[in-house]
Amino acid sequence: MPSPSENNSPERTSESVVPPRRPHDWRFDLIRVFAAFGVVVAHTTGSFQIAPEPTALGALAVFAHDLGHSTVPLFFLTAGYFALTRIQNADDVPRFWRKRLKRVWIPTLFWSACYVVLYLASYIASGRSVDAARVLHDWLWMGKPGAGYHLWFLYVLFAVELFAPWVVLARKKRRRRVDAGLFALWLASGAYTVLSIMFCGDDGRGRLFFGVLAVGYLPWYCWGALSGVRIRRMSTFAQRQLGNYSIIIAVVGVCAMVAATYFFGDATFPVGYRYARSDFLPPSLLLAFGLWSHALTRRDAAPPGVERALRYFGELSFGIYVLHIAVLALVTRVAPGASETVPGALALSVVAFFCSALLAAIIKKTPFLRRTL
Repeated sequence: MPSPSENNSPERTSESVVPPRRPHDWRFDLIRVFAAFGVVVAHTTGSFQIAPEPTALGALAVFAHDLGHSTVPLFFLTAGYFALTRIQNADDVPRFWRKRLKRVWIPTLFWSACYVVLYLASYIASGRSVDAARVLHDWLWMGKPGAGYHLWFLYVLFAVELFAPWVVLARKKRRRRVDAGLFALWLASGAYTVLSIMFCGDDGRGRLFFGVLAVGYLPWYCWGALSGVRIRRMSTFAQRQLGNYSIIIAVVGVCAMVAATYFFGDATFPVGYRYARSDFLPPSLLLAFGLWSHALTRRDAAPPGVERALRYFGELSFGIYVLHIAVLALVTRVAPGASETVPGALALSVVAFFCSALLAAIIKKTPFLRRTL
């Protein structure tokens, strides 16, 4: 998840004894930075996914866009790993909720309010009357109140985190039943997504049926903790083998999404490019798990300069995620048409990423705003 760095937070044992702090792990910073940048890329290359150019550059744009769509499930895997590995018994659940309220949900409410204000301002500036029912409809259903629609991930995460701790605790007693239930939820949510896209078009992905998505992402949130702990217990050889297999999974995921766009993008096909665009369907999920496993199974150390840079941007990743849509809106006003070509869209992704990071760093150093990111 694009959240403040939690690598150094202590874990609790079943006796609620706090062990020594763990050394900082650069691999999680790598995951955060990649995921934050991938979201920016996905939001600048969407038009090429919808109408792919039959050129090498067009294929590159589709590849980059599809890679970006793997980042949301990757966020859930990472968030689940850091959150649920600390929950050993029922007494840890209220502590977990209180910590998340302070570190994630208060900032989410603050930025939601900011984007609502911007949305209302745009209504007034265009001469339209402000209709509270319309604003609520846009926010809960269409998901596009100004620049705030990308915060849907955080709303779904909130719903997931209300139930995930109890799922993890239940798994300690009934492992097979809980795992089977999580797998069934994943299959049902995937089927719902495919059917909703086929029959409802763009609005059918159910992105803003927060309850449906919370059910669908609950397995990935829980699997982040379960798979992460299991990977860390493997031998070095087994970890490396898993990393190799994960690369293959990632390649298959990318190729499947690119193929879905190029070969099934015809409007006569009911799913078409929308299938490839969804971050809630098998190719994106395969890619996310491949990247997740490969990052965790890396045994090498990063060069000191690279590690410092990753740690710096990793700590800003929550701010980058929250701010990048607003930054993209401003940058595209300064340079209209920048996203209409593949090189321009990719360049815009880099500019928006660093501008968002700069803005997040400034906010984090501002006394009365630092707690909002």
